Amino acid sequence: MEVKIQDNSSLIISEIRKDLIDFERYEIRPIKDSQTAKNAGDLLKGAKKFRNEIEEKRKELVKPFKTPANEIDKKVRPYRENLEEFIKNLSEKIYEYKKEQNRIQVEAETKRRKAEIASLTAKKDALIKEASETGSSTIAMEAAKIGAQIQKVEETSIDIFRGISSGYSTTTVKEHWTYEVIDATKVPKQFLEPSDKLIKDALKEGVRKIEGLEIKDIGTVRSN
Repeated sequence: MEVKIQDNSSLIISEIRKDLIDFERYEIRPIKDSQTAKNAGDLLKGAKKFRNEIEEKRKELVKPFKTPANEIDKKVRPYRENLEEFIKNLSEKIYEYKKEQNRIQVEAETKRRKAEIASLTAKKDALIKEASETGSSTIAMEAAKIGAQIQKVEETSIDIFRGISSGYSTTTVKEHWTYEVIDATKVPKQFLEPSDKLIKDALKEGVRKIEGLEIKDIGTVRSN
């Protein structure tokens, strides 16, 4: 006796189509404030979760041995592609907003550090002058301590927290610098293997200008 397997693909595809409507209704615009960024982060995580659900439903459909996998894939692919495009566009908007917020924070921190260094330098110079006039080794040691303080401030990298948290999700911007050779004749000798590893190591160390290369931040957005 032949056992017939019920094809419920139409029902599952209908469920996918219905669930996708919420994402399709959302108009992706540039993010202007932290509340919008939080909402976008929530939506991004929801979209990624739904993407996984679509894949699970696709596997469910192709599991019965009488269901042609390629036909199921054809039915599911348009919805999956629409969702991938939605995730990509929303991620780009979140990244643009977070990068600008990070720039503002770095600018403010840089200004604060300059003021701190100027204040410490003035204090150190005054102590050096006093130590010179009085011959006090104690004052000279104080001046040396402030000098070490200044050096520490100058050497410490600016590390700004870049995450936007909400009750449902956290999105984090991470810089991702890459490069493209635009004139190999101008690339410095130490990079002339050309060594992809050496160049990427230099980018990690903070190098942002290498003659003959176009270095740019393409960025990434991660959802936890």
